[in-house]
Amino acid sequence: MKMTCAKPAPTLCISGVKLSKFLGDPLTDPTEYRSMVETFQYLTLTKLDISYIVNQLCQFLHCSTNTHLTATKKVLRYLKGTL
Repeated sequence: MKMTCAKPAPTLCISGVKLSKFLGDPLTDPTEYRSMVETFQYLTLTKLDISYIVNQLCQFLHCSTNTHLTATKKVLRYLKGTL
């Protein structure tokens, strides 16, 4: 995944989307998703504002979909904007 040129996001939430295990198509290889979410867990020690969304993303480690991956990318874009 190449996100170095992604625009920063001003907010964490994807408007109008509530994460669910039934929303989206299952990922064929969830390794990248799991790796990013596990890294976010460490960031919650210093960036408390991402705690809620990271908790939500952690709930779908066993059944992640492309919607969850999109939400994860949104967190990356938000973090880029807070540097």
